[in-house]
Amino acid sequence: ERVNRKPLGLLEKLAIKPPGPLERLTGNLLGLFERLVREPLRLFEGLVRNLLILLEEV
Repeated sequence: ERVNRKPLGLLEKLAIKPPGPLERLTGNLLGLFERLVREPLRLFEGLVRNLLILLEEV
Protein backbone atom coordinates (compact mmCIF):
# COMPACT_ATOMS: atom_id res chain seq x y z
CA GLU A 1 0.00 0.00 0.00
CA ARG A 2 1.35 3.39 -0.99
CA VAL A 3 1.03 6.32 1.32
CA ASN A 4 0.32 9.52 -0.56
CA ARG A 5 2.74 12.20 0.61
CA LYS A 6 4.47 15.26 -0.73
CA PRO A 7 7.70 14.80 -2.68
CA LEU A 8 10.87 15.17 -0.67
CA GLY A 9 12.38 18.62 -0.48
CA LEU A 10 15.99 19.26 -1.42
CA LEU A 11 17.14 19.40 2.20
CA GLU A 12 15.38 16.14 3.02
CA LYS A 13 17.02 14.48 0.02
CA LEU A 14 20.42 15.76 1.15
CA ALA A 15 19.77 14.53 4.67
CA ILE A 16 18.85 11.03 3.42
CA LYS A 17 21.70 10.79 0.91
CA PRO A 18 25.01 9.73 2.48
CA PRO A 19 27.46 12.65 2.26
CA GLY A 20 29.88 12.56 -0.65
CA PRO A 21 33.44 13.91 -0.44
CA LEU A 22 32.30 17.40 -1.45
CA GLU A 23 29.51 17.53 1.13
CA ARG A 24 31.85 16.20 3.79
CA LEU A 25 34.48 18.81 2.92
CA THR A 26 31.88 21.59 2.94
CA GLY A 27 30.55 20.37 6.28
CA ASN A 28 34.04 20.27 7.75
CA LEU A 29 34.78 23.78 6.49
CA LEU A 30 31.50 25.06 7.89
CA GLY A 31 32.21 23.39 11.23
CA LEU A 32 35.70 24.87 11.31
CA PHE A 33 34.41 28.34 10.41
CA GLU A 34 31.69 28.05 13.05
CA ARG A 35 34.29 27.12 15.67
CA LEU A 36 36.57 29.97 14.57
CA VAL A 37 33.68 32.39 15.05
CA ARG A 38 32.21 30.90 18.21
CA GLU A 39 35.40 30.43 20.25
CA PRO A 40 36.54 34.09 20.19
CA LEU A 41 32.97 35.18 20.91
CA ARG A 42 32.85 32.93 23.96
CA LEU A 43 36.26 34.15 25.14
CA PHE A 44 35.15 37.75 24.63
CA GLU A 45 31.92 37.05 26.50
CA GLY A 46 33.87 35.61 29.43
CA LEU A 47 36.18 38.62 29.41
CA VAL A 48 33.25 41.06 29.46
CA ARG A 49 31.56 39.11 32.26
CA ASN A 50 34.75 39.18 34.35
CA LEU A 51 35.13 42.92 33.73
CA LEU A 52 31.54 43.53 34.87
CA ILE A 53 32.14 41.48 38.03
CA LEU A 54 35.31 43.48 38.74
CA LEU A 55 33.49 46.77 38.17
CA GLU A 56 30.68 45.75 40.53
CA GLU A 57 33.19 45.04 43.29
CA VAL A 58 34.79 48.49 43.01
